[in-house]
Amino acid sequence: MAAGIRRLFSNGREDPAGQAQEPTIDPRRLGLAFQQNGQLDEALECFLKVPLDESVIGLLYELGLAFEAEGSFKKAADTYALVARQDPQFREVQNRTAHSKSMENSGPLTMPPGWGGAATAEPSRDEGSPRVMLGPYRVVKEIGKGAMGVVYLGRDPDEDRDVAIKTMALSQRFEEDEIDAAKDRFFHEARAAGALSHPNIVEIFDAGEAHDLAFIVMEYLGGEDLTRHARPEALLPLATVLEIMIQSAEALDYAHSEGVVHRDIKPANIMFEAARGKVKLTDFGIARIADSGRSKSVGVQGTPSYMSPQQLAGKEVDGRSDLFSLGVTLYQLCTGQLPFQGSSVAAVISSVTEEAHPDILSVRPSLPDAVKTTIDKALQKSADQRYSRGAEMVKDLRACAAQLSA
Repeated sequence: MAAGIRRLFSNGREDPAGQAQEPTIDPRRLGLAFQQNGQLDEALECFLKVPLDESVIGLLYELGLAFEAEGSFKKAADTYALVARQDPQFREVQNRTAHSKSMENSGPLTMPPGWGGAATAEPSRDEGSPRVMLGPYRVVKEIGKGAMGVVYLGRDPDEDRDVAIKTMALSQRFEEDEIDAAKDRFFHEARAAGALSHPNIVEIFDAGEAHDLAFIVMEYLGGEDLTRHARPEALLPLATVLEIMIQSAEALDYAHSEGVVHRDIKPANIMFEAARGKVKLTDFGIARIADSGRSKSVGVQGTPSYMSPQQLAGKEVDGRSDLFSLGVTLYQLCTGQLPFQGSSVAAVISSVTEEAHPDILSVRPSLPDAVKTTIDKALQKSADQRYSRGAEMVKDLRACAAQLSA
């Protein structure tokens, strides 16, 4: 194992209130929300609407790191140039600029910059090309990107199995004096997620950190997430949607009983293997890890379109917030559109916190009345008027399925 590697698990086990957002939001806040959503170009556009003082060039520097993490090295270099124009000595902007320019033609297995000793390379026996290792795990290929970092297909040699490795470069999200606390927070959340054992929750095998890189190793899932089926032209049959929601609500009921709140339920975090009709929820605790970063004071973590009014207001949330998000997801999987929309993030936040969602039967009149009843309860603005736990929502979802069959 590379020097400096710290691991939370070994062989899959652990080692011994605020106010609602105002409709008008500072461009820096919008930019951070866009960045958290993976919309980096929109984030840059927002940041450029305010004077380039020290706080803004810090945001631009972080955005440059995000561009690097997703492999957009030319955009990273251009963003760093904005920082250097204001302050040529800001952090390591000169080195980052040079690195980004040199990486524009890099191969797909090049690890993101700043990972230090987290990744090591050893010769490949078959092709002679470098074999990228992350601790004891071999990186096979990149399989996804998100606001938190890159996801890789990996190989666990001890168990002889494929794994998914989700990474987060800590230096991109935390100040230097915050990194130690961030690592502790990361392991706390990974420990809580790793303790969950449910057939509809992705299994976590390991977690670790090396230098400024944190990683979570989890089961490699078949199937796909539900993003594609949240569009009007690719909706799943209603019976399938209801079964997916039943399994998801059962998983949330279990997680909440264990004291774990997801905080970012949305189609992208629900995996569905159609051949077996199997659902797996992913990314437990990821939104909470992100929320402990330096952007917390000015940004909204998570995905605003799916967040409960309480979460958008920065209040402490419980399982009822996840059930609101599941209600949003159900609405979207039934209609191909979100119940809360707007031309900007600020408008979406205003819609979630202040406006009633459109009657789903006005969008899709053929739905059973029970589906409308379930969604209306899940999307109540007041947490006290929503489902108090996932099991209650499961009961109503089963009633929807029964009405559909009848």
